[in-house]
Amino acid sequence: MPLALDSRYEIAAGSVAGRHHTSSGRNNQDACCWSSTSSAFVGIVSDGCGSGKHSEVGSTLGARLVASILSGHLVRGASLEDPMLWEQSRMDVLSHLRILANAMGGPLSRTVADHFLFTIVGVAITPKSACAFSIGDGVIFLNGDPIRLGPFSDNAPPYLAYGLFEEGVSTRSGKPIRFQIHGVQPTEQLQHVLLASDGAEELEQLAGSRMPGSSVEVGPMSQFWTQDGYFSASDRIGRKLAEINRSAVRVDKGSDELQRETPLLSDDTTLLVVRRRQKRAKK
Repeated sequence: MPLALDSRYEIAAGSVAGRHHTSSGRNNQDACCWSSTSSAFVGIVSDGCGSGKHSEVGSTLGARLVASILSGHLVRGASLEDPMLWEQSRMDVLSHLRILANAMGGPLSRTVADHFLFTIVGVAITPKSACAFSIGDGVIFLNGDPIRLGPFSDNAPPYLAYGLFEEGVSTRSGKPIRFQIHGVQPTEQLQHVLLASDGAEELEQLAGSRMPGSSVEVGPMSQFWTQDGYFSASDRIGRKLAEINRSAVRVDKGSDELQRETPLLSDDTTLLVVRRRQKRAKK
């Protein structure tokens, strides 16, 4: 039986640059993408290393490579429970990154550090099973239950691209870099999953805070999988994140002085939500 994602699940996503990046004129280093076929869905949120000069390049390419390669293996019949699926997918991504890095010239270590260090937070769904997975930090809400990835010592998460070097281990932990699988379950049990870059940790803590220039609170993370409006308009999550991270000026009622309100999110924040399609009442 085909997955028929458009009839069984619906998708919403959005991203916003963090205050620290916008104030310094840097790009949003997060990325988000998904691959959907009749027999597999793979969604990815990726976060580029903050110290990399052009980490948005690696996060965008890495997200697309992981989604495409993993989806391809699943379409050809691979099982989410097979460790070889994850190791082969990792090696395939590294093979493509190695070609790109070598073609760019210069020392490999410098090219990788500037362009190709990125984290991966993902979900894979087939007609039979589903699971979340990761390399590095971020946040996952699986059927409402949080899975917190990190924090890592010295804010240095493992990066998939470390595998381009012979040792292929995290520079901090000394452990091999591999995909972490967060529970394989029957697809019918998957009601919703939210994938997020590590900026979502701050977003979660802001639930009771008032958005700049507004009397409306940010609200809980659960809004992103419970409220239909985020799925009826493709840019709704992005607009909500933009409202949270805008600058505003308001008049203080006590002093009548103008007060400047700054964006609430210091780090780039990206969300991808997949939920079982809801039956909406007819108007």
